[in-house]
Amino acid sequence: MDESLINRIIHAARTGKLTEEQYLLYLRLLEEDPEFEQQIKWEEFLDKYLSASIDSEVYEAASKIEFPEKQPVFRQFNFAVAASLVLLLISGWFVFQYVFNKNDQPELLSQSLVELYSGDSIADGQIGYAEGELPIDLKTLKMWENAGQKEKVNYQFCNDTLQLYFQRIKDTTGFNAQYRLTYFSDDESYYLVSKNKALLKLTVCADKPQPLLK
Repeated sequence: MDESLINRIIHAARTGKLTEEQYLLYLRLLEEDPEFEQQIKWEEFLDKYLSASIDSEVYEAASKIEFPEKQPVFRQFNFAVAASLVLLLISGWFVFQYVFNKNDQPELLSQSLVELYSGDSIADGQIGYAEGELPIDLKTLKMWENAGQKEKVNYQFCNDTLQLYFQRIKDTTGFNAQYRLTYFSDDESYYLVSKNKALLKLTVCADKPQPLLK
């Protein structure tokens, strides 16, 4: 019998697709052809054990896969403690920097207008503002606290604004009553004049605060 026909019958039998004619031929071959019977048994053997063999190989291959060893609980605990300490140190550092920088930054205490007086003298018989009798203008005054500075009082005077930086807040008390902002036209300069007539000349538009009282 044609070998290809036998193979088709075997394939149809294995897949359950035998026609009535093929089924009758299949039964006859089983009875009359010992080789056909042996071939059918071999095919049944493959169907039964080949898939199991494949599954076994897959299982064996999977069993050889190495997964990372699970860390002991105490190691995980130590890692968590170390991470917490690092986080605490970092947080503490940032808090320290914030507090340190905050203390090093000036804090505005007040902003107001201050009277400007003339320090010029006038000749007898002339009319005008002389030696601080009446204010001639108003300027802006800002008072700051800067605990980080070394000097008792620093200042900046620019754009019609006098800024005073005090090391201690209590030093601001009565400062306006003790000093007058005064302008002298002969040298075109501004001064802070104390009650005892001491003159503190102001530098105009310095790039940083200048010492006023040490």
